[in-house]
Amino acid sequence: MRLFIAIDLPENVKEYLRKLQASLPSANMSRARDFHLTLKFLGECGEALRGKVEEELKQIHFQPFEAELGEIGAFGGKNPSAVWVGLKIPQELYKIVCDIETGLNQLGFPPAGVFVPHITLARVKFVKDPETFIEQLKGIKIESMKFKVAKFYLFESKLSSSGAEHIKLAEFGR
Repeated sequence: MRLFIAIDLPENVKEYLRKLQASLPSANMSRARDFHLTLKFLGECGEALRGKVEEELKQIHFQPFEAELGEIGAFGGKNPSAVWVGLKIPQELYKIVCDIETGLNQLGFPPAGVFVPHITLARVKFVKDPETFIEQLKGIKIESMKFKVAKFYLFESKLSSSGAEHIKLAEFGR
């Protein structure tokens, strides 16, 4: 099974992100159907490893905190590959990510590198004029939406021809 660890978003934030997708500049892209903040992608794992991952994640404790939507951006530089909304996040989130990395490193998962908190809006397949596309993205203003984070989840990602389906397997936190 293909696993990842993420924070789920409240429905009002997801609804706002769906509306935001409609304002994206024209390009050949696939829009995200589900929104979450990925903390760590694990990849393919068997049942035994999944159980060990869950045991490690149970050891992570944190106080609930508030996160806020940030600005819109794109990965890929001059050839955008993904459009996302960043987050203004307090230090608590970075501690959770560090604790996840430390615990799962003991199970053989390599470190993920620099954590860039973001919510993917779309995967870009092709942009005719990347410079104009990026300039148009910069013109999109993001509402200041805050939301409480009290839990994170272990998800399974099932891939199909119609896209990925994300299934919550376990929850951690308060």
